Amino acid sequence: MLVALFGNKGFGLYLVIAEVGSGVAGEDEQDSAALAGKLLGGLPARDAAEVQRLVLLTISHVPEVADRAGELLCDADLAVLGSPRAEYARYVTAVREEYSQVPDADFAAGRAGVVRGLLEIEPLYRTRRGQELWLDSARRNLEDELAALEA
Repeated sequence: MLVALFGNKGFGLYLVIAEVGSGVAGEDEQDSAALAGKLLGGLPARDAAEVQRLVLLTISHVPEVADRAGELLCDADLAVLGSPRAEYARYVTAVREEYSQVPDADFAAGRAGVVRGLLEIEPLYRTRRGQELWLDSARRNLEDELAALEA
């Protein structure tokens, strides 16, 4: 399990990522949110609930309008999509390894659906800085990956 701590004006946010890749959309995030709730039992309930909400937000990557914490978290979570091509290729390889138990044809179909869904998120990055840093590269990377999956 990877636990990252982000500080913001004295408030700590734990992003907990479960190691087990179930292959079921949203299941790892739900498991991670539940684990975060257990690990953060000493925090005020409101703070623990906010961490859980943010972890669950990584299922859709679509925060509500004016949800600054959600916008920042979603942009950070999707930053890898805007990586340079070689780094993105390593990410794609790691995703495939995570789901190595899934047959190639099923993986390609499922991953293509994920990539199409990401291409449909508008805007993909919610912050101006995220758009400046990653948007063009992310769209190119996703379009290239989709073309390879559909070939």
